[in-house]
Amino acid sequence: MNKIMLDRGLSGIDITKEFQRVVWDTNIGDRIKLEIVKLCGETEFRMIEGSDEFVQITSLLASIYLLID
Repeated sequence: MNKIMLDRGLSGIDITKEFQRVVWDTNIGDRIKLEIVKLCGETEFRMIEGSDEFVQITSLLASIYLLID
């Protein structure tokens, strides 16, 4: 994900917005969709508050993995 962000010039917030858009179109349960969107919101908040985007995106991916595993 970090390579994609650097190569394409995307911010962490761009990534979380796209995650949210894709999640609504994915064939998974509504509860999991809601949890992923909540995780994206928390991640965006931390990035806006000044946290490292790369760390936050990595944390988001790990949290999503744990949620669906």
